[in-house]
Amino acid sequence: MIKISDDLKNLRLSLDNINNSIADLISQRIDIVKRVGKIKKQKKNFYVPEREKFIFKTLCEKFPELDKNIIKSLFTEIISGCRSYEKIFEVGLLNDVWSLSALINILGTFTSNHFMNDVSSLKEKYNSLDYVLISLDDNFISLVENLQDIFVINYYEKDERKFFLLGKTENTDILSGKIGFLLEKNNFAKIKDRLYNQLYKVYNISENYIYTEIDYSKQDDIEKIKNILSVPHKYMGIYPDNNF
Repeated sequence: MIKISDDLKNLRLSLDNINNSIADLISQRIDIVKRVGKIKKQKKNFYVPEREKFIFKTLCEKFPELDKNIIKSLFTEIISGCRSYEKIFEVGLLNDVWSLSALINILGTFTSNHFMNDVSSLKEKYNSLDYVLISLDDNFISLVENLQDIFVINYYEKDERKFFLLGKTENTDILSGKIGFLLEKNNFAKIKDRLYNQLYKVYNISENYIYTEIDYSKQDDIEKIKNILSVPHKYMGIYPDNNF
């Protein structure tokens, strides 16, 4: 039998008290979330990525001694658990570990996941789901082409792979962030010079298509950027820049 010193007992007692305080605060948070949920039902907008980004950024600035990844991971899960008292999202994704990991990083574990073996199945079920998660590659093109109401809501990047959370309603009230466009490479070449004063990133996702992300810092920029893309393209909406 391991003998536990009085000092260790006291430290564990202190940890138990902290755990109790954390659980009590989460319970209080859930009560407030339920009240917020009643308001959100009128707007049908339960997930607000800009609000979550604000929470993560504020906490990281307030507690610089804590690792940013720890803060984001812990609070993503706290927010996910609390949000489940409002709504549990129905999310479609491909049946692979990378997609699941990306989804957990965006929405946490409190989701109802529908795993599909191919993009065609995802596309077929799209209207019955709250969100779909897809990687930015050929699968992205196959999913979004010919779908009218589909927008990027949020994203996750790791090891040069990017995953998008897609939904039917475009984000609103994002003060600054990114605008996404899917277009053919030859069409992008026609308007590339017009982007000389814009910060943007280009992703080559197939032989014929690219995905372009353009940064904007105020609402007035959005229409100006849309006007620059005078060639055929698919507008994918606005979403927050998760770097902070």
